[in-house]
Amino acid sequence: MVSSFSPTVLWTTITFDSFENGWGNYKSGGSNALIVNEYSTGGDFSARINYKKKTQSSFLHSSYHNIIPFYTLRVQFWFYARNMRDGNSFLLEYSSNDSDDWILVRKLKKDIDFMNNKFYETSIDFYPSQLSSTSKIRLRFRCKGSNIDSQVYVDEVDFSGIQNPISTNQSSNTERFLAPFPFLISSFDALMSEDSSVLRSESTPLTWTLITFDSFENGWGNYRSGGSNAVIIDMFSSDGMFSARISNDRENDSFFYHYGFYNVSQFSNLRMKFWFYSSNLIDGDLFVLQYSSGYSLKPIKKFEFRHDFLNDEHYEVSVMFNINDIDFSSIASLRFKSIISPDHGGCVYIDEIDFSGQVI
Repeated sequence: MVSSFSPTVLWTTITFDSFENGWGNYKSGGSNALIVNEYSTGGDFSARINYKKKTQSSFLHSSYHNIIPFYTLRVQFWFYARNMRDGNSFLLEYSSNDSDDWILVRKLKKDIDFMNNKFYETSIDFYPSQLSSTSKIRLRFRCKGSNIDSQVYVDEVDFSGIQNPISTNQSSNTERFLAPFPFLISSFDALMSEDSSVLRSESTPLTWTLITFDSFENGWGNYRSGGSNAVIIDMFSSDGMFSARISNDRENDSFFYHYGFYNVSQFSNLRMKFWFYSSNLIDGDLFVLQYSSGYSLKPIKKFEFRHDFLNDEHYEVSVMFNINDIDFSSIASLRFKSIISPDHGGCVYIDEIDFSGQVI
């Protein structure tokens, strides 16, 4: 059922913003674009755009970013809409080379790409070859709502690229792999094309419903420690201060688990996406993602040192599994467990765990 782990795509982060400390790499276009303490997926704050007052209803990169090294670009983000009416939408746009002309990348329409009052994650790929040989661009998010209460909340905006082979030896920003889902369940591979992470058309959007999200900035959140070898610690976080550390399994307590149960029976696919970092692991060390339908734990994926990852690097992983391969019950939960030698101080740090479902 489960195939071997095979990271295939190396993404380089150009900018990432969760709006926990202000606009970050972005700036407000006017009074209809604000940082607010509402509808965040990874913390407390998000960027809200509303109404349809052109620039005032937008936020945009505060500076231009060089895209010469990349042959593919991706914008991945979460959003939540409220009071959007029929025909309302919001836009992802770009401008290039210090121009004030904005070009549409993607329009997301109410009732076609999203509904009100639900969290969605979207991943949009586009290509520098489509950008008229431009060398630098900036992005803009703009609302086209019909009323002042038509609102879109945007969070965790990841702007990344895949480098051209000739530029991979050059210095870059944070590099990580995102194995494009699905890469685990072989029976599901035939259902999806290799660019399945892209919102390909307005009639077939790829949307995910958030079940739980935890960044451990305020404790365990939806998880609980299994014992003294699973702790929250202010080290090796991917986007903040804290992460969940699991270490040696001498006392068989090196795990953390969902504290509650979740009804996933309505979904066709489930996805776990998270960051991790390891230190001092040796050959034979590993950690496991496990799933429980309420009756027994089943391994979804083993992550083996040296085979799947190396020490002292941040990795992002996306793991999908399908209803045909495992029981999607009304009392589901997840667990992370390490199987690490107690003699070398090995640890795995896990952060930004996104557990989501999809209905097809």
